[in-house]
Amino acid sequence: MVFAGNPARMHPFVLISLLAAVAAGMLAGAIWARDPGNRGNRLAAATLACAVIWAICDVFSNLVADPATALVFVRLSCIGSLMIGALALDMLVTLEPKLVQRYSRFVPFTYGSAAIAIVVALTTPAFWSDVTRVEWGWSGDVGFGVAVAWAVIIPLPTAALVEWFWSRDDSAKMDTWMGIAVGIPALAASLTDFVLPFAGVHFPHLGSASLVAWGGLALWKIYRFRDPILAPHLFAGEILATLPDGVTLLRLDGTIRSVNRKMAELVGAEPSDLLGLRIDEILVDLATPRSRVHGDRERRLVRSDGEEVIVLVDETRLFDEDGDCLGKVIVVRDLREVASLRNRLVTSGRLAAVGQLAAGIAHEINNPIAYVQSNINMLEEHWETVKTEFAKNEHEAEVATIFAGGREMIEELRDGLTRVTAIVRDVGGFSRNSGPEKESSDINKLLETAVRVAQPQLRQRAEITRGFADLPLVPCVPLELMQVFLNLLLNAAHSIEPMGEIQLETETCGDWVEIRVTDNGAGMDSATQAQIFTPFFTTKPVGEGTGLGLPISRQIVEKHGGTIDVESARGVGTTFRIRMPCEVGNEAEAAG
Repeated sequence: MVFAGNPARMHPFVLISLLAAVAAGMLAGAIWARDPGNRGNRLAAATLACAVIWAICDVFSNLVADPATALVFVRLSCIGSLMIGALALDMLVTLEPKLVQRYSRFVPFTYGSAAIAIVVALTTPAFWSDVTRVEWGWSGDVGFGVAVAWAVIIPLPTAALVEWFWSRDDSAKMDTWMGIAVGIPALAASLTDFVLPFAGVHFPHLGSASLVAWGGLALWKIYRFRDPILAPHLFAGEILATLPDGVTLLRLDGTIRSVNRKMAELVGAEPSDLLGLRIDEILVDLATPRSRVHGDRERRLVRSDGEEVIVLVDETRLFDEDGDCLGKVIVVRDLREVASLRNRLVTSGRLAAVGQLAAGIAHEINNPIAYVQSNINMLEEHWETVKTEFAKNEHEAEVATIFAGGREMIEELRDGLTRVTAIVRDVGGFSRNSGPEKESSDINKLLETAVRVAQPQLRQRAEITRGFADLPLVPCVPLELMQVFLNLLLNAAHSIEPMGEIQLETETCGDWVEIRVTDNGAGMDSATQAQIFTPFFTTKPVGEGTGLGLPISRQIVEKHGGTIDVESARGVGTTFRIRMPCEVGNEAEAAG
């Protein structure tokens, strides 16, 4: 490549193009790097990048001595100059919602026309047939193809620019200056680079240099004013990113135009993945009727993993200065915690109702229990009297076994009545935190008592095996722990069909006593395990279970400072593990 003279003594007009290339490149990098995720910023940076190509080609075309080489650079400059019109229209449509409906369909046409014009300009003399030697270097001889391309490409972005400019509010002075800064480069480029050369008047090319003024003003607007048009993520985005609610901007057709980070987190996706989706693919109306026609309402949000979340949605229409609807702003609030609290309040209300009902039942049941208990005490006295009389004659040996069995039956009757009284008291106390005082008890003996009470239901269903260790005493309310053990035994028996095994094990673990109740019954899946301690949840048929046994058991265990856990698998069986704090150093008496 042969240059026309010493570059250090280049013509000032060539130096202007060189400085314009450097400045446009710096501005393009600064604008793109400030907010690379914003399409408007990317288009602005691409426009300035085209100005760089345009200016560099102008520099080299004026420095070379060979006219053929100069013509090559003149034709290469069309890559930057002809594509700017399409980028300008795309940028206007992207940044101004009111232009979308009218001009968005022309964006692909403009890009296509620019691409065709570039190919024709590079491969044929239709645009630049030759170059003419001028004072500052070389000037291209413009052909008729430039006029055709300019007539096809320029009118659409020009019309969009004019419409955008005249629709600005009078108070938006910065937008006015921005419109002037866009109009000046377009006018300068058209006159100096195309119109005047086409008329045979060669003038220094200032089109690429004039774009630097627009780029500088755009960058200043981004940094100084955090312009919501050129950099929405720097102004509105900073505000939206701090909101605890999801915010979505919709187009008129219901597709998502932009979302904040919280909305993307609610859906479980990246913000870019939601762009272009229809809002009804994410938010679904609830089946319940609305309480109001307008304002906020509950809806279901479908997450990317298929989970449905209850959310509160507020819809607001977005209007421009002329009152035309531009779309909707959707504000979404996560109601999962609220829904959970609401469910707990409902459950608390139901438990309070159960407590009130239990109090009435207790009052009614305690009366017959009182005279049954009185009759049992009287029966015990009569039994002792009869036993004493039989002991005086020769039939004592024959009836001794009968009297011993009778004594055991009376004790079981008393135990049964005591259990009925305790059950009524515990159900009534489920919504209260009160109960008898604790006493040091032997857990192994309590388990044996529970087995004896449950024996009528266990006899036909399960065989009991024991693995008891010597345990320290445990401070507890014996009747309450008896209720827990009895409930676990009966649940285990009901899970076994037709006959199985229930294993009872105890051991000491430091300052704790561990009790395990294991069956080889049907077992439970993970979904069931997650709900078994929820009040009123039951797997038993309607009328056979209340769903309060395990919740009451857990409340009793936790009231004693212990824990209760479950391990289960379908077809394998279930193990309930209870850990209770013990009195270290006091060994329990051996079971008799």
